[in-house]
Amino acid sequence: MINTVLGKIDDSVIQKCLCHEHICCFSEYLFKMAGKAYLDMEKLASKSISELKRLKDTHGINLFIDCTPVNIGRDIELLKKASKESGVHIVCSTGFYYTDEPVLYNMNEEKLAEYIVADAKETNAGIIKAAVENETISSFNEKLLKVTALAQQKLGLPVVLH
Repeated sequence: MINTVLGKIDDSVIQKCLCHEHICCFSEYLFKMAGKAYLDMEKLASKSISELKRLKDTHGINLFIDCTPVNIGRDIELLKKASKESGVHIVCSTGFYYTDEPVLYNMNEEKLAEYIVADAKETNAGIIKAAVENETISSFNEKLLKVTALAQQKLGLPVVLH
């Protein structure tokens, strides 16, 4: 069974899959500050739905794995709307991008892993996303990778590493 934003599906229904995609990555801070001037969510939803329909109709894509982590704009309601209206199953992720955020620095690994587990259960996440973008792994990156591993042990979900 595969967890999707609209519930579990049997893997036998999958025809073709896009396995590392993003409907949209954005700064929630800028969105809260500038709103529609920064990101028009209605236009984003409309464009996402039309593109997913095109992918389904043209290429037979019926599973889209959205690897957008919690802290760079993952929007469950947008993903649900896009899935319902396009007919494409969408898997969402939980987990954190490597973006330096003071609140993530100040929490211990176990508490952050608990948050990932709770989020995964609430959203029916199908994957855990983690990311390291630099040639060397900083102590902060190492912390987030440990958090991901702790959450994975509790959830049993696949990890997508960027």
